[in-house]
Amino acid sequence: MKKIGQIVSLLLVSAMLLISTSCAGNGEDVSSVPTESASSTQTESVAEVAKGNYFSTDVWQPVPLVTKEAKAMGFAGGEGCQWMTYIAFDGTDGTTAYTCVDVGGLMKSSDGGKTWAQSTVGFKSEGSTGVTVDPTNKSRVLVVGAGSSQRSNHGLYLSTDEGVTWAPKCLLSVKGHRDFRRQIAFDVSSYDESFGGCKTIYWSTENIQNIEKGVYKSEDGGETWKLLAGSEDYAGCCIAVHPETGALYLSNELGLFKSTDGGATIVKTPLTATITYLATSKSAPNKIFLTSKNDFYVYDTTTDTATALETTGYHAANPTFLSVAPSDANKMVFQDNGLDIGRWSAQNFYTTDGGKTWKRSNNDYTGSFIPFNTRHNPSAFHPTDPNIVIKLGGDFIMRSEDGGANYKLSNDGNNAMCVGSDFNFNVNNPNLIAISSQDYNGGISSDGGKTWTYVNWSGQGWGGMTYGSYMINETSAVVGLSTEWYSQTNEVEIATTFDSGATINRTGILTKGSTIGMGVKGDDNIVFFADHRSTDGGHTWTKMDGCTGVFAASADGSKLFGINDYYVVMSTDKGETWIQMLTFGNKAADMAYNDTTGKLYVVCGGVFEVDTDTYKYVSLKSAPAKVNSIAIDPSNNDIFYVSCKDFDNFSADSAFRSIDGGETWTCINRSANDGREGPDGGRAASFVRVDGEGSAWFLCHCRGIWKMPRPDLG
Repeated sequence: MKKIGQIVSLLLVSAMLLISTSCAGNGEDVSSVPTESASSTQTESVAEVAKGNYFSTDVWQPVPLVTKEAKAMGFAGGEGCQWMTYIAFDGTDGTTAYTCVDVGGLMKSSDGGKTWAQSTVGFKSEGSTGVTVDPTNKSRVLVVGAGSSQRSNHGLYLSTDEGVTWAPKCLLSVKGHRDFRRQIAFDVSSYDESFGGCKTIYWSTENIQNIEKGVYKSEDGGETWKLLAGSEDYAGCCIAVHPETGALYLSNELGLFKSTDGGATIVKTPLTATITYLATSKSAPNKIFLTSKNDFYVYDTTTDTATALETTGYHAANPTFLSVAPSDANKMVFQDNGLDIGRWSAQNFYTTDGGKTWKRSNNDYTGSFIPFNTRHNPSAFHPTDPNIVIKLGGDFIMRSEDGGANYKLSNDGNNAMCVGSDFNFNVNNPNLIAISSQDYNGGISSDGGKTWTYVNWSGQGWGGMTYGSYMINETSAVVGLSTEWYSQTNEVEIATTFDSGATINRTGILTKGSTIGMGVKGDDNIVFFADHRSTDGGHTWTKMDGCTGVFAASADGSKLFGINDYYVVMSTDKGETWIQMLTFGNKAADMAYNDTTGKLYVVCGGVFEVDTDTYKYVSLKSAPAKVNSIAIDPSNNDIFYVSCKDFDNFSADSAFRSIDGGETWTCINRSANDGREGPDGGRAASFVRVDGEGSAWFLCHCRGIWKMPRPDLG
């Protein structure tokens, strides 16, 4: 066994997490981990049980959904699947770039936007928007934590190590859901060589209620922030700072505004047009470029005058998301955003002559695992090469090498599929996997997840909602199909395919049982889905008497374990009949069986060890809090895994492992200064299973699928 690091004690973890969060109107620290579990018998916090050792094998591996054809073309895979909000290059050499995801954290590229990976160590927000890099020091990055609702851990996060780790600096309960503005601006004129970056920064918050909104300012490089007095009306603005004078510019539907005294007073400029977006270029420091619904403006900051250019091809209904090349202000791109004016359409445009002539861009979606859907398309130019542009596409990332004339898929590493509910590997061949998706139907794999086939369960071109899944054999699978998000209906229809997705069979059977599929060792004809059972490989189904979901089985298949609403049940005749074992008063979320000890482990608020002979149980008091799933390595029953999804801290510790049968636990998510390298995976984990090679697969909310190899115990 090769030990490479040790998780620190609760005291040290707390010291690291209690980082300064100075921000006018909100000094609440949301970095601290939860202190109570759902079970009254389990009071340990996540930090208190995070004790143990790491191993050299503890490197997260992404499991992107990619087709065999796309992989043959050179795509490594990255399905995306999330509505992204903003994208930015660094301001120096263009090697790093960042993409914000509405409810899926933050992505980073270290190769100029060609490949991507999660960047959320220390970043506790559900999603993000408005990322901006210090144009004088690419190590310093600011991003707005945001999400689908207002949360106390949203607000500004700062990285001083190029996105390796993040710390909260101005926590504010913004929502930020699909906020696509250019909302943070560094003042280049405030560059301090001894500090190593720009000291003055501005942030225009979201324009919503229940926050101290307006323009915030930092004068120490983003460490502390204060709300500028009288700036409430300028919340929701696009923002820029003159690189030489430090003048602040803000735009919104009322026109263009400026401040020449550091934000103390903000006044209206002569331009009163409805501005949809604002952009600047390092190569033209005295110009501000602005889109409006009727004209394209160039604003001269030296004379305070705006010129509406005579343009060709600028016939957009809602032009926005303007981006100008820092090294050549003649090159620009924007999107005609129909989404915000009631049209489900959008088109990208580019210019090479400073905005006089505009042409439509071409988009090549070849290689995408998911279908294209119209989305908002903020974009970013490379800081030194005006031909390179990266932009947000239809729930994936695209890249141009000709100034925006043509875009191609550049989405490798963008693991972000929202996996729908639970799954099990095929009990007779763990290389057979079916994955459901809340938004994009799902896929099947017959090679252990190396390549996938997209299955259009819904029959819709845009995607579809499926929950629960099971691969019956090499060509057959079953899922729960829904016409709405499951959280709204709590009801799915059993659907099957027997030809690898070419034909979908809708059974018409509606179930409200647990959305999980399962099989029987040695007999692929027997299949379970929720509260139904099939004895002919999924062709016909019968509702079970006494079971509403099968979660686990003994290795030889002689015992099956599931629930019947609030009861834990067992079958010894392949699911034909069920025995009530015990009840916890709530529905169990998951189960795992230990073949070595004969004990069943049930997740129901806490984690409980059940004696399958006496039906008595004890609580695992050492288990982490907020557990929602459990799995045991079939080849080494001392190795347990649990997932702990925390809706308050989406990137907090959520993947844990025990190597001593549940006595002690180690958090296997990466944390700052833990001595580990590699991808930042396993965040917001909602379900876990172990494959035939001993790797633990974690389904991670809107952050895709990740796996952790079996630890090298020596």
